[in-house]
Amino acid sequence: MKQILSKLFQKTGYEIRKKPGKSTSSKDNYFQIKKLLKEKTQPIIFDVGAHIGKISQIYRNILPTSIIYAFEP
Repeated sequence: MKQILSKLFQKTGYEIRKKPGKSTSSKDNYFQIKKLLKEKTQPIIFDVGAHIGKISQIYRNILPTSIIYAFEP
């Protein structure tokens, strides 16, 4: 099922990646995310389970040009 979904997303121009592991920087918890997305000019982020948008705001601060879709199921 994982491979089927991955291929489906790839056909539409998206890719699915695992959540990065622990940060290598003790000062920055989002170091790995910034490193992973630094080459993207306008990364798209899905915040599923957004509740009040706390994590969405963090992503906005570290990736100001990103497009964020926040959902609270």
